[in-house]
Amino acid sequence: SYSYIDTKRNHRDYPNLARPEFAAEHNLSVVYKQFFSAIKTQVGATYSFNSGRPYNDPNQEGFNTAKTTSYHDLSFNLAYLFRPNVIFYTSVTNLTGKWNEFGYEFENDPGADGIYDSKVITQPAKRFIFFGVFITLTKDQNRNNLENL
Repeated sequence: SYSYIDTKRNHRDYPNLARPEFAAEHNLSVVYKQFFSAIKTQVGATYSFNSGRPYNDPNQEGFNTAKTTSYHDLSFNLAYLFRPNVIFYTSVTNLTGKWNEFGYEFENDPGADGIYDSKVITQPAKRFIFFGVFITLTKDQNRNNLENL
């Protein structure tokens, strides 16, 4: 899926119409899922992109005219149906390990040089790995919730 957002708003305490921090102009998601019945395994991959989000840099002219770098995330997941009521699942986000930027925090007052120091807001870790076991507890060990997924 792809979306293009061209918006300006009088949002929160903005001094004028501007693109809000949460509105990246271009957004793209590509999703692949396949179930391999012979090995009772589902494989999935997702690629997400956005063109960067605006933010207000008090060191630049204008309001919300600065922009973060583009966001990229390639993720992978695998689910194995061990038994009808037991599923082993694993997923890894951000396989490429890109440090995505979500914005910047600026000091309230400029330094002696007149520049507002800043700190980039990023994700807490380069990637996230999840391992899980999902067990359906019923009297009938052959029942599961696969049809509800």
